[in-house]
Amino acid sequence: MKSLMKHATRAILPLVGVLAMMSCHDDKDINVINEELPLKVAHLYMVGDATPTGWSIDNPTELTRDANDQFIFTYHGKLNVGEMKFPLTKGDWGATFIYAPTAGTEINEKGVAQPGLDVRKGGNDTKWKVTQAGIYTLTLNLREYKLTATYEGAEPVTPIASKTLGFIGDATPAGWSSVAATMFTKTSDTPLQFTYEGHLKTGEFKLTYDGTVLKKYAGPYILAPEANVTLNSDGVSKQGMNVGGTDNKWKVTQAGTYKLVFDLTNHTITVAAFTPDAASNPWDTETLYLLGQAGTGWSIADALPFKKIADHKFVYAGELKTGSFKLMATNTGGFDTEDKDWFYAPANDTAIGEAGVATDDVVAGNHKSPDNKWKVTKAGNYVLTIDMNTHKISAEFVGETASSIATSEARLVGDATPTGWDITGTAMTKASSSPLEFTWQGKLKEGEFKVAITSTNNDFSGDWLQAPTANTTVNEAGIANGNVVKGGDDNKWKVTTAGTYKITINFSTRKINISYVGA
Repeated sequence: MKSLMKHATRAILPLVGVLAMMSCHDDKDINVINEELPLKVAHLYMVGDATPTGWSIDNPTELTRDANDQFIFTYHGKLNVGEMKFPLTKGDWGATFIYAPTAGTEINEKGVAQPGLDVRKGGNDTKWKVTQAGIYTLTLNLREYKLTATYEGAEPVTPIASKTLGFIGDATPAGWSSVAATMFTKTSDTPLQFTYEGHLKTGEFKLTYDGTVLKKYAGPYILAPEANVTLNSDGVSKQGMNVGGTDNKWKVTQAGTYKLVFDLTNHTITVAAFTPDAASNPWDTETLYLLGQAGTGWSIADALPFKKIADHKFVYAGELKTGSFKLMATNTGGFDTEDKDWFYAPANDTAIGEAGVATDDVVAGNHKSPDNKWKVTKAGNYVLTIDMNTHKISAEFVGETASSIATSEARLVGDATPTGWDITGTAMTKASSSPLEFTWQGKLKEGEFKVAITSTNNDFSGDWLQAPTANTTVNEAGIANGNVVKGGDDNKWKVTTAGTYKITINFSTRKINISYVGA
């Protein structure tokens, strides 16, 4: 009897294993078994910018299951330079994936660096990295948990069919438009060629064709064969075009007027003609910005603007923190933008403090120039003046930020003043820099006034110098309250007795003194 049971047990155990395997029906996408046993799935996909369908989890590239071996899946076709992994189901980033054994496991002409597979749900997002674009055969063996990759060579050039061609990008007239591209002229059918004649700025672009949906930048686009392909008067650094895949753009490194021929049959771009832009004079800039720790930090877009107060003259009046800064003509582009104008100190860490600026020279340059910065040694309110004609900078320390107001000008504006509510106002005279004082003497009528300063805009917006309370009285007794306020409620001084007055404003102490001189 014991012998019979022993033989029966031996017979049943294999049957249990077979039944367990049979329970994995083909119509189920996932059935994960530990790595000592085969992984049986009905479908297998791949996603990533290395694959034909990119990072679309809803429409991934499907592999082919071997008709004679249900544990073998293959893919034959093009892989782009980029990353990839294998989901077991569509439409769910949280589902089970087949991951690379380590992040960045390379696939290239030598095959795959490590053959192992890591099947799991969640955890580290370890992907394969394709470093050589071309035609491959990928084989996933789910019985042995191995991936093999066979490189079969570069992809044969397949002509791109399109009735139209254009481009978008910050190098182009259209910019990064999601509405309309700058379109080319079709100049040949065989080979299929389009020509663009016009200006390009330094920057990037990619191509639009019949298959491109611009709305929300949906694409796909015709892209450069790899990252950082440059275009200039010498031509393009590498020929080739990809439809979709990694978002590699062409980079224009030389601004000017171009004649470009785009060949969709042979995937080439020819620079047929080029005229460089006339050299610009950086000292003719219409805008100026302060960038650095002394201002708002090193974000180009958030740099502090100067105010243009005259031809070739700029002023910044406000707070400076301790730290370094340099100047730039625009608050666009990057630190290595070729045609971006920068303005530097004559030597690194040129000091700015209570005594002013150590050396008053300003040096124009570009991103390749010596990166000499000014260094603010005492925090507070300052008035910086840049003269683009003389290439000079001046720095005046006004006082602590909590107890002073920085300005390079003061103008009386209001119906009590000689110029009324004209924004040009009645100019006060700068009497001293330390303390920062402005004075004026003249006739005031009955009425109201406030004071325009550097932070006041010509459309009456911005911050004004104002009375501490509404209708602060001015008469033969002088002024009711000698405090001043920058911004806030639109409180004005109210003259109740017409006559000749002397007004002195001390911006270093936030005080105003008004005395009645006579009728």
